Amino acid sequence: MLSFDGASFEPDHQIIRIFYRFALGGDEITDGLVLREERFQTVDDCELCGMVGASALIEQVQIGALPGEYVAGVWKADDSGVWKWESDPYIKTLRWQKGDLALEIQYFGQEVEKADLLAVAGSMK
Repeated sequence: MLSFDGASFEPDHQIIRIFYRFALGGDEITDGLVLREERFQTVDDCELCGMVGASALIEQVQIGALPGEYVAGVWKADDSGVWKWESDPYIKTLRWQKGDLALEIQYFGQEVEKADLLAVAGSMK
C-alpha cells in the first residue's frame, strides 16, 4: 500500500513534489512514488519538460485525451562526475502536459508497472 511520506516545494522552478512510500509488509519500506507538477510559460523554462538520454526507449502513451511519454531509466553521474543516461527498469517515469502545467509521476521499485502509472495519471483531476 502506498502511504503519504511528505511534500516539498522548489521555488526556483515552482515545482511541487508529493512523496509516497510503498511498504511491503511490516515496517519495511522499499519502493516509492513521487508526483511532481510545474507551471510553465515556455518549454525552455520548464524543468519537467527536460530531455532524457538519446539511448532511452521512450514510449508514447495516452492519459485520457492527452499525449504523454513513458520511460524507464535515469540520468546518473559516473565516477568522474559526467552525467550519462542509464536504462533502469527500477526507475519508471510518466510525463505529460495539461495546458501550462507539466506533470510527472516517477516510481522507484518493481511493484508498479506502466499500466499502474497510467491508471494513477488518468485518475488525477
